[in-house]
Amino acid sequence: GYLKVISYETIGDETYYEMVIPNTEIKSIYKNTIRAWFEKKINADSRKDILEAILNADAEKLEDLLCTWMTDTISCFDEKENFYHGFVAGLVSGFNGYVVVSNRESGNGRFDLVVKQRSKWHYAAILEFKIVDKFNQMLNACDEALQQIEDKDYEASLRDEQYENIAKLGICFCQKRCRVKSGGIDRFEY
Repeated sequence: GYLKVISYETIGDETYYEMVIPNTEIKSIYKNTIRAWFEKKINADSRKDILEAILNADAEKLEDLLCTWMTDTISCFDEKENFYHGFVAGLVSGFNGYVVVSNRESGNGRFDLVVKQRSKWHYAAILEFKIVDKFNQMLNACDEALQQIEDKDYEASLRDEQYENIAKLGICFCQKRCRVKSGGIDRFEY
């Protein structure tokens, strides 16, 4: 009763099932169980390095840390952008003094993720995600993500809030790998 089969296909000796969560009560159980597992896992390991790499626009360090986390925790079949989006949001959530904002309008579009200080307004970072099918497409996709941040002026709301240092990162995922490019840190004095 925890999953409902909606279709299946047999290929050779193996049968593949497409399943759904049958109702909101069961969905809540899954959500809480997965959240508890994820919180236990992420609290067992330090994530502060990830937050620091993001706020300092340290692409090399962030790429290394994300790849390590992905190798240890996800399946190569988790390949939708919203999965990776939630994965990164989970890694950077829960730090005292910081807030994670997802899919909000800013400038002329909607950014994927922003990490910002809650009350001091010194540091913020914009993260734009891309997904590709082939590893050799990853660096170009990072460039596209950074260009999107600029073209859509995703910094607008952060400038309005008077954040002093705004990091920009283009992040591309392909299976269990990621590439990260930094657009640098824009510094503002108000």
